[in-house]
Amino acid sequence: MKVLVTGGSGYLGTHVRRHFQADDFSRTSGLDILNTSDAAAVADYDVVIHLAAHLDKSPDAAEQVFLTNVEGTINLLKNLRRDSVLIFASTKDVYGRFADNFAEVPEGCRAVGAVAGPGRPGSGRRGRASAAPRGPRRGRGPGG
Repeated sequence: MKVLVTGGSGYLGTHVRRHFQADDFSRTSGLDILNTSDAAAVADYDVVIHLAAHLDKSPDAAEQVFLTNVEGTINLLKNLRRDSVLIFASTKDVYGRFADNFAEVPEGCRAVGAVAGPGRPGSGRRGRASAAPRGPRRGRGPGG
């Protein structure tokens, strides 16, 4: 099984890459998720662990943060094989201005459009991973 870690040169990525004996996809390795030609490389992998991100809370960096975190992820998704697995990890900072409201984001947090999943209210499951993707909940939080 071929495993790739985006952001594989960062602190967490280095440990994850070592654990899974995975390849590195990062600017340090000469690859960038914003480069569509580079992103095409994910098609060669069975598992992609997506840790690459740009974190900068200054208002001046908002566009670059969005480009890297959203457009970069879209570039990867466009090239992912149908039979491959994507594992996406992020920080609590995706909650934007609400990020500092939580020392830890609880599993049942719906204040910002939580996604149903194992052990979460309304998911119908406890502690088991689901193979079926789930969309955002409706009726609560931004855009819901």
